Amino acid sequence: MKSYLPNWKFVHNISGNRVGRIIVAWDDSCCSVSVVGAMEQHMLCKVEMMGFLVFYLSVVYGAYLYVDRRLLWKNLIDSTVVDAPWVVAGDFNITRDAEQVKGGKLPEAIVVEEFNGCLDELDVTEQDGHGKVFTWCSNWRTREGQLRKLDHVFCNSEWMQSFSQSYVHIQPPDVSVSDHCLLSVHLKSNLVNG
Repeated sequence: MKSYLPNWKFVHNISGNRVGRIIVAWDDSCCSVSVVGAMEQHMLCKVEMMGFLVFYLSVVYGAYLYVDRRLLWKNLIDSTVVDAPWVVAGDFNITRDAEQVKGGKLPEAIVVEEFNGCLDELDVTEQDGHGKVFTWCSNWRTREGQLRKLDHVFCNSEWMQSFSQSYVHIQPPDVSVSDHCLLSVHLKSNLVNG
């Protein structure tokens, strides 16, 4: 990666014998990132931009099996940021409701209830999005088959106060080389002029 992004820094959640699934990359000339906590399905980072703008970023890669995701819900709740802007983003491997599913069978009600219960306890809301509705396709080469919104960006009220004009852009599938669409968070701080 360093050959493609020579001025960028990287952190990951690979340590010891654990399976790491998350890599966080950033341009060191515009921000600094420090890891607050790293778990198998979640990393919490503190981001400082331009020397004064600070927020927290949780990056998620949820397990495929819902029983394994229960640990993710617990870890997120244990890592809740309440006194600073916080954004929680990534592949949660679950939809929030039937509207986020097209084709195939719906997830079991208990699985959706546990996810939404976690979000309620975190006191976060889904960030406004532009672009595609569904972020995953069962046949990514043809973009046909089952469609799901498995990738989400959530934020707390402090985030919305600091970045009320922020939004998520869900990239078109042809931009991505994955079965998931790329999500990018666009922000404009209320704390910075311009």
